[in-house]
Amino acid sequence: MSKMHVKLEIQSGRVKSLCFHDSRPWLLASFHTGEIIIYDYEVGVEIQRYNEFTVPVRTACFHPSLPLFAAGADDTCIKIFNYDEQRCIATFTEHLDYIRTVQFHPTKPFLVSASDDQTIRIWNYETNLCLTSISGHNHYVMSAFFHPTLPLVLSASLDDSVRVWDISSLFNDGQSSGGIFSITDAVMKFTQEEHTAGVNWAAWHPNKPMAVSCSDDESVKIWRIVETEMSLVATLRGHTGNISCACFMPNMDLVLSCSEDQTVRVWDSKRFVHLSKYKSEGNRFWCVAAHPVKPIFAAGHDNGLVIYSVTKNAPAYDTVDGNIYYYKENAIRAYNIKDESDGVTGYIKQRSSTSRQSPIDPKPTTVSYNPTHKVFLVGYPDRIEIVPANGKPGDDNQVIQGFNPVWIGRNQFVFQTDSQTQNISLREIGGSSTSTLTLKCRKIFPGPPGTIFGTDGETLFRYDIMRRSQISQTHLSNIKNIIMSPDRKHIGMLTSTDVIISDIDFNNITKVTEVVKTKSGVWFDSNVFVYSTRTHVKYLLINGEGGTLKSTPQTLYVAAISDKLYGLNIQDTVRKFPIDTLEIKFRLAIMENRIDAVVATLRSAKVCSTSIIDYLHKHGHPEIAVQFVHQPRAKFDLAMESGNLELGVDAATELADPVIWDRIADEAMAQGRFTVAEQAFKKSGNMERLAFLYLISGQTQKLNSLKVDDSLSLQRAIWSNDFKTEAILLHDVAPSIAYIAADGDDSLQSSIQVPDEIKDELKKFAKHEITSSPLKTVEKLEDWPTLYINRPKYVVTPGSQHDDDDDVENDDEENGWNFNEEAAEAKEENGEEDDDEENGWDMDDIQFDVTASPGQGAAAGFIVPSPGQSVSSQWMEGVEIAGQYAAAGEFGLALQVLSEQIALINAEPLKEHFVASYIASHVSIPALACAPPIISPLTAKFLKRKAPSPYFSIERMEKMIEEGSKLMTKGKFNAAKSIFLSLLQSIPIASVSTVEEQRKVIDAVEICRKYVIAAMLGIAQNSIKKPDKRKLEYLLYIYALKLDEKMQNIALNLAVNIATTLGCFKTALMFATDERTRKVIESKSQGNKTDAVKVDFTPVGNFEVCCNELVQIPIGEQKVSCPFCGATYKASHANELCSVCQLSKVGGIGTGLKINN
Repeated sequence: MSKMHVKLEIQSGRVKSLCFHDSRPWLLASFHTGEIIIYDYEVGVEIQRYNEFTVPVRTACFHPSLPLFAAGADDTCIKIFNYDEQRCIATFTEHLDYIRTVQFHPTKPFLVSASDDQTIRIWNYETNLCLTSISGHNHYVMSAFFHPTLPLVLSASLDDSVRVWDISSLFNDGQSSGGIFSITDAVMKFTQEEHTAGVNWAAWHPNKPMAVSCSDDESVKIWRIVETEMSLVATLRGHTGNISCACFMPNMDLVLSCSEDQTVRVWDSKRFVHLSKYKSEGNRFWCVAAHPVKPIFAAGHDNGLVIYSVTKNAPAYDTVDGNIYYYKENAIRAYNIKDESDGVTGYIKQRSSTSRQSPIDPKPTTVSYNPTHKVFLVGYPDRIEIVPANGKPGDDNQVIQGFNPVWIGRNQFVFQTDSQTQNISLREIGGSSTSTLTLKCRKIFPGPPGTIFGTDGETLFRYDIMRRSQISQTHLSNIKNIIMSPDRKHIGMLTSTDVIISDIDFNNITKVTEVVKTKSGVWFDSNVFVYSTRTHVKYLLINGEGGTLKSTPQTLYVAAISDKLYGLNIQDTVRKFPIDTLEIKFRLAIMENRIDAVVATLRSAKVCSTSIIDYLHKHGHPEIAVQFVHQPRAKFDLAMESGNLELGVDAATELADPVIWDRIADEAMAQGRFTVAEQAFKKSGNMERLAFLYLISGQTQKLNSLKVDDSLSLQRAIWSNDFKTEAILLHDVAPSIAYIAADGDDSLQSSIQVPDEIKDELKKFAKHEITSSPLKTVEKLEDWPTLYINRPKYVVTPGSQHDDDDDVENDDEENGWNFNEEAAEAKEENGEEDDDEENGWDMDDIQFDVTASPGQGAAAGFIVPSPGQSVSSQWMEGVEIAGQYAAAGEFGLALQVLSEQIALINAEPLKEHFVASYIASHVSIPALACAPPIISPLTAKFLKRKAPSPYFSIERMEKMIEEGSKLMTKGKFNAAKSIFLSLLQSIPIASVSTVEEQRKVIDAVEICRKYVIAAMLGIAQNSIKKPDKRKLEYLLYIYALKLDEKMQNIALNLAVNIATTLGCFKTALMFATDERTRKVIESKSQGNKTDAVKVDFTPVGNFEVCCNELVQIPIGEQKVSCPFCGATYKASHANELCSVCQLSKVGGIGTGLKINN
């Protein structure tokens, strides 16, 4: 029996009626409580709610084209609502009892209603008049519906009849004719009483001369209705209670029914057989409604509603070498993207006559093409079919039991065999032999050659099939699809609402969450992932930036993208759409720092909007952005940031602000552009700084000609040795210095008032005592030589500047950029330039000057050098190795990484290792006596990438293991435990450079774990002084840990002695290793080969001990483990601190420790 798929479940009160909107993803529901709610079934949210009724609303339906819906309730009222305005626009009250159904006519302004008053009424909702009342039934009329095209009405009643009424006269007049001699408005054309109990529902087929009815006699009947007769075609039985509702499924040969027996059933309307059912325990179903286009339907019950998908809607397809291969109508078709041709290339195996295909049989879930062997792997939920390309109808294709096939090479593929056993099978194409490996996963996905991606629902991993080993893993749950980039360096992953990008080893993860469900994805470039949701096609760059490419009227599964977007809809039809990729190319060029491509993109943009300018500025290219800004202040800020003094001066001239000119002067001085600085100082009125500029540049004449205040005049006089001016200015404030400066000018000196008693002392000072070094005079002010970087400079010619500020649009209200798509295509395809009359950028507007050099002087463009990257930051670049973060001094980041990788919850033991790692990777260089030492990082230069000098040493690790094992053999458990625990706690900050070293460290984790557990058991057994059951168990556990042979022998001999002492002869004989010992035990046992006390130890290959309770974990008992050291515990100890490594959370989820550079 085929299975229906639940698309959405909504919990609420009793649902009385349901109706799908023809074009919007809306479902109209009416409730026994009197509420009417419109749901968006794609998002699963409530859109609108109406509370016009206080009694049960038994019916509600949408108008097929107008923004209206009608509802009828137990208060005998029918109301019409406008859902755009969210208000009631009409009310009809002529019925005398409950309203059972209402329906709009698809073309006429008519509404038909059925009521418990035993009448059917037809209304004109434009004039708000009742056109006719049809009587004839002698019990409640349970339903009445217009024929989709003919002037007929189909009704069902509890009088056990189904009737067809001819309303041609209404269609001719559009109103009641009136008068006692007039023609009757409705004539009963057919009546059928095949049902043996009340008929609850009757409905037309949407496009065939058929109808369906259901009754309290627990049967569904299908009718053929033509011009001359109404005949019974089939009776469907299977329900065990009153059947509330039944209808046809448009575009599929299906009948739907729901019943008070708590089931919804699906029937084949051609073969008249039962196909599927869905049961909701404790809930009677009252209504069912089919979508007019999509293969979905809804059913309402006592406590809510359920939306079902008849089949999985997602198409099965594969894009290879410019062809889209997809399944449709029992064939594999090929759509060629280049010439846009479409045709059949393979045929699905035909079913036998005894197993004809059902309309709801599952479609293929995957199609995978192998161009080498020219075959398709077509995956179904329960089987795999190998379909040859260019095959013929009727070919006996090979069928394999399994699902989810994935190619791993030119000749081999893997597939899942059983969701319960979680086995993966490997098979060669054309071969019959299969090898099996056990891999815990729910679903597998294609990976690089020889590998696959797999998920167990919570963890995502990459697995090497040939080596039977896991390469990498991460904690990502509910992954439903993985798409690999063309260069096989990145993967795009989809969950129900998340889009995730990472490299193939799950590093550098980028994630965005959508509000609606994601559908599919494809790579446009190796750095751009394009994906679709229910309503849009979007893109995501590997740096996390994204946007919207196109909105889609219906769900599209993207298959390929170039200058057009290609995808499949739910009808398995290839659709193509023109698409503008200019925005993607622009952002991609910025991300990859391809400046020439950025310029080319801007050339093709008719309007350079503020969003583009902001984007360029944000991403470190103000030197480009400044060329397209016309607002003076914005232009000035960008010019200063990019170091473009010429544009900065132009903007400052417009602004005429002294503060702005001061910034110009600062930038000019930083660049050594003294001529610009001179102009800026003059404009800002900063004479002091201007004077200093003249001083340092040797402009004596200009310095002396400056009109300045007294303080600056004094400074200038000191610089230029103008003693007379010094004496005049200091005449009153510093007469002693003025007296010395006036030496040689008797009249001036005599005017200076100084006491006679110091004049003789002052005369002892010669004038050279206050003489400054002579100024070096330069005839012309010149810019100083500065550092020029050979970096492209972008200049917009004067002819390209726009006169109107409106050319730069402020599109803050929009999300994208306003690029001209047609101009871009014309330039790319024809190489034509824009006309001068157009408002866009001319092809020659932007000059891409790649010849800038120091020899070109200031015009070549000065770029202030950006600060370099520190060595420690290079250690952390692109890695997630905690040891390198710790070595760089970023302890917080290191702890964060370990928290993700090994579920770290106790960081205290790592403190000494973090500090030691930092010290080991830095050197202290003594500086001046008054200054602190210089700390310099030490890099391990023998590695291909920059990494810190290693703190963790393989040699030291091996020596510690050797030393600790010797202590264990001697019985010094505390000392041994201290050594192994210290080593174990240092491993999280290890950093190695080869796979061999990585393997040794991973092996060391297991060795340390076993020895720490053995030490804990040794300490515990030492605490028990006399022979005891627990002492015996501890020794047996130590033996079962399988440490070195000497350690095993010691533990085993002690255990045998204690077992003999305790009378546990069975256990003693089991572990006695030599004949002499066995004879001693047998003599003491005197034939008794049982244990006097029960020993909790079962010798098994995979021995596991609970490290908290120090007891063996029985086989089959639920357990949890430490994500770092692997120590096992009983499930009751989940979320506790691991007592072995003392770092991680027991049962925690970690992505796995990364240590390899």
